[in-house]
Amino acid sequence: MAEKNLLEIFHKYTPDAPDATWLSRATNIALRADKEKRMIEVRARFPELVRKSVLYRVEAEIAKAYELTLVRILPQYSSELFGETYIAEVLEETQRIGVVARGFFHSYSASLDEDTVIIEMPYLDESLLLMELGKTHEVIAGIIRSEFGLSYNVVIRHSAALAENYRFGGGSEELAALDAQLKKSSVAYERAQHERPAPSEGSGSAVPTQPVGERVMSLIGEVGEAEVEDGICKIGAFKFDISAPEYAIGAQFEIRPVPIAHITRPVRGLVV
Repeated sequence: MAEKNLLEIFHKYTPDAPDATWLSRATNIALRADKEKRMIEVRARFPELVRKSVLYRVEAEIAKAYELTLVRILPQYSSELFGETYIAEVLEETQRIGVVARGFFHSYSASLDEDTVIIEMPYLDESLLLMELGKTHEVIAGIIRSEFGLSYNVVIRHSAALAENYRFGGGSEELAALDAQLKKSSVAYERAQHERPAPSEGSGSAVPTQPVGERVMSLIGEVGEAEVEDGICKIGAFKFDISAPEYAIGAQFEIRPVPIAHITRPVRGLVV
C-alpha cells in the first residue's frame, strides 16, 4: 500500500493552494505523538525548500484543526539545496529554539567559506561571548545537520562595518543597550567561573566543574514598565511590533505587555 502524504494524514486540515504542493509531496514521513500533552512531531523529506514563516503557519493551522497544544514539522532536504540564501531561514529556526539567540539577529551578514558558516554582527567580541556560552553556534550547526545532513563549522564574530552602518542608520542607542546587555551577562558568567572554590589539597576528589551562575531577575538589569505607542511595544532595550497580532487558537484577548521580570507571584490570564 502506498505511503500516505501529509495532506492525507492530516485530512482535517485544508491548506491554501500554495501550501498544498510541498505538503502532498513529502516522503519518508515519521510521526511521534504525545497523547497526554496533545503534541505531534512530524519528520519528513521535502523536494524543495520551505520558508520557516510558511512552515510555522502550517504548524499552527494543523494544531488548530486538531485542537492540539503543539505541532512541529522537522523538514529534511537534499544536501544540494543548502546555500547562503537559506542561512536566514536557519537563523529564524535558531531564534525559535535558542533562548540566547532570540532577538539578536535583526542585524547581521552571513556567508559560506567551504565548510564554515560565517555570521558577522554589530556587537563587540566581548558581548558575543554570551552567544558562545549559550552554544548558539552549535544550535545553528545542528539545524543544518538535521535538515541537510551536512556538517558545518559556525563562526559568529564582530563586524566593524555593520556596527558603523547600524549607528549611521540612527540605531546607536539601541545597539549600545543591546551590547551592554550581552557584555554584562558575559562578565557575570566569567566572574562566577573564577570564584569557584579550588579543590582542597589531599582531598582525593575534584570539585565538580558544573558552572555556577549568578541568579538575577533580568539580564539587562532594572526593567521598567512596558510602553506601547502606535503599535510598538518597548520593554527595556527591546522593541516589538504588536500592531497586527494573529491569533492561532482560542478567543481574542486584549494584549497588555508585562516584562517577565515583573511576574513575581502566581497570577491568572498570562499568555507567553
